[in-house]
Amino acid sequence: MQLEHKLNYVSSRIHYKRDAEEDPEEGTTLYEAADMQKALIFVVLDKVGMQKPELLQLIQRRKLAYYGHIKRHCSIQKRVVEGKVEGKRGRGRKRQSWLANIQETSQIRLSVACEAALDRGRWRRMIAHLGDGTAQR
Repeated sequence: MQLEHKLNYVSSRIHYKRDAEEDPEEGTTLYEAADMQKALIFVVLDKVGMQKPELLQLIQRRKLAYYGHIKRHCSIQKRVVEGKVEGKRGRGRKRQSWLANIQETSQIRLSVACEAALDRGRWRRMIAHLGDGTAQR
């Protein structure tokens, strides 16, 4: 019922704007146009739903999935991730490694993550429960 009321409100505002455009002396003010736009946004959000995808969790899950993919295959990517660079580190702040970021994202020790990533099913279950407090180890 509330959604119908909002749709009627938006519809009446749109008709008002259309009628005002036909008569050049009576136009909509900026305030009225903004009011109509806000009402339309609320109607769309009610129709679609207020849920928004959690972008950060999506990125973290994909990063962890890619890490598992790298760990299970013998490839150049695996050698790059696990390899050590010869020489001294440059000056300035210590850079965070990708593996340290994986450990932070997965919220488990890196040794456990390395072992779990080798078992695809276990790794996928761990990724699926990322951030909901029911992480399986």
